[in-house]
Amino acid sequence: MCTIVKKEYKITDKDMVVYKGLTAGMIAPVYYFKYSPHVTYESPINQELQDDWSTADIVAENSLRDNDYNPDKPHRDLICLGEGFHSCTTMERAIELNYSTCVFRCVIPEGSIVYEDFSGLLVSNKIIIKELVFQKKLEYVLNNTI
Repeated sequence: MCTIVKKEYKITDKDMVVYKGLTAGMIAPVYYFKYSPHVTYESPINQELQDDWSTADIVAENSLRDNDYNPDKPHRDLICLGEGFHSCTTMERAIELNYSTCVFRCVIPEGSIVYEDFSGLLVSNKIIIKELVFQKKLEYVLNNTI
């Protein structure tokens, strides 16, 4: 799975507030990377060299279709990004993505490389985790059928 974006990226001219889903222990749900607050993390952004163009969720897939792209195969104007820091433009989008139990407010620092998809998903080369802004309430259902 990856984030499918247009090939164009931007360099941030100021700090950019974003939202990232993590566990309560600040662990990424896909690569299991453990974050600490207020640390600037850096990572290369590499295009996936594979045929797996599966989208992050149905919202991302539908946004590709709405922009006349077929999300089931590569397109010359799009790239598939796996590496880099994945985040969302809004808290609502991070909650909707539903990968984790917590959403943290983060900052992509000025001067960072940022790619954005059509649905509010981002991939950047730098990120700083700031604070917890949302935590899902977990409900447990006990089935006592015999």
